[in-house]
Amino acid sequence: MEMNQETAKQQLEMINEIKTQTKRVVAAEITCKYLILWGLALILGYLVAHVYYSKTSQWLIDFCGRGDEGTIWFVIMGVFGIINYVITKKDLKSGAVRPTDSSRSPKQMFWFWMVLGIYAFIALSVLAPSKGIQVNAFMIVTGMFSYVIMGIWGGEKILIWLGIIITANTLIGYFILPNYYYSIWMAVMAGGVMASAGLFGKIFWAVKS
Repeated sequence: MEMNQETAKQQLEMINEIKTQTKRVVAAEITCKYLILWGLALILGYLVAHVYYSKTSQWLIDFCGRGDEGTIWFVIMGVFGIINYVITKKDLKSGAVRPTDSSRSPKQMFWFWMVLGIYAFIALSVLAPSKGIQVNAFMIVTGMFSYVIMGIWGGEKILIWLGIIITANTLIGYFILPNYYYSIWMAVMAGGVMASAGLFGKIFWAVKS
């Protein structure tokens, strides 16, 4: 009888381990899917911004200020935000994401990014940066800080490393490179790195796990 109880206990532990491992794989695949999505958003945003500044006369840029670039980013992020919402709804419907999972609650994640955006806007209002590149660098660094915190909190190393690497690339682009090359640099070293990390994780995570 004791042997049967011991065997049952081992089998139960094995089942729990399989369930935990499965949840980690599913969570990783979902994370990687969103990394690809927002990596593409950054690539598109930076490339469009670069073309805007390359093809627009300097006097018009000076006249319009950074408002037009802000509109460009607002539209692109808005479109990808809608795509993100549709994907999340699909994941909820399929059961890949459960509303009861606190670490994966779409509602919590939505409000997290909303509050972060509000506080970032407040910080920008206080700091009052004079250049669009300053605003952009600040927003990227703030977002990557959030990635690092989420990675630490949720135990996802990919978010931690991604946050650190893209933060470092942003600082290089802002402090070292000429402003003209900033958008191209960030398209590759921010958006490209994020999308590549998501693609790499989606392809190899299941095998690695």
